[in-house]
Order: sequence, then C-alpha cells, then structure tokens
Amino acid sequence: MKKRGSALIVVIIIMTVTFLLAAFMVDTSIKSNRVASDTSDKTRAYYSAETGIYDFINYVNDDIENNIKNNKLDISSGNSITNNYNKAGLYNDNMEVYKAGLMHNISMPQDSDYIKTYTFDVYSKGNYGSETCTIISNVSIIYTDNKYTSYTINSRQVED
Repeated sequence: MKKRGSALIVVIIIMTVTFLLAAFMVDTSIKSNRVASDTSDKTRAYYSAETGIYDFINYVNDDIENNIKNNKLDISSGNSITNNYNKAGLYNDNMEVYKAGLMHNISMPQDSDYIKTYTFDVYSKGNYGSETCTIISNVSIIYTDNKYTSYTINSRQVED
C-alpha cells in the first residue's frame, strides 16, 4: 500500500516540476517575442522618419525648381508634409507614417550667384505601432547655373 501511494506522490511532483518548467519557458518566449516586436517597431519608426527627411528634401527641391528664376520660395518656416506627399514610399511599400517639417526659413543665396546653396533644418517624426522616432537634419541643396546639382545632409540627430 505504501509503495502505491509513494509512486503517486513522485508522479505528482514530477508533473508539477514539468508544468512549472513549461510555464517558465512559455513566459520567456512571450517576453522575448515582445522585445523583438518592440525592436522591430522602433526600427520601422526610424525608417519612417528617415523617409520623411528624404521626401521633404524632394518637396523643397521641387519648390526651388519652380521658383529659382524669381529667387523666392513658397515654403517657409512651419511648413510640414505628411506621407500624403509620398508617392510610393522610400522602399516602394507606402507604409511609412511620418510628419516632416521645416524648422526655420531656408537660407537664400544671392540671385547673382553661379552656385546657389539653399540650407535648411528639417525635422521628421516617424511612427510605427506604439514606437516613435524623431530625426532632425541640416540639409544643403546645391544648384549650379540654376540647375540642380546635389544635396548634402550636413548633420543628423536622432531622438527616441
């Protein structure tokens, strides 16, 4: 009689230990999945903000091309765009969610300059899931003989 009872107790102890071990593994797996998901969302928010920077550079460049003859721009401090301006997304997935804006007025070159450099500060806030990322960049767009030459991102600051 005592052997049957002790075997039952041993089986119950082994089942309890196995259950606790399985519960610990499931909990660890769920936490690991959550951390991986947060990291993925942060990365996507960063790339959304980066897309906003590049789209805003294109937006400013379009305005410069349209107004270079009269040396006056339609864009001023406080102008902003959302991904509505985005034609297909930086990675052609049209999934970016951002708001990009001009922080200060664009520094204007002299009308008589052969090489014209337009410099401005732009911010972009990207969102994905519950994560956000803000990028602040100083950008220069260069025109030579009233034709687009290049752009340069002079500095970049990333904030979570």
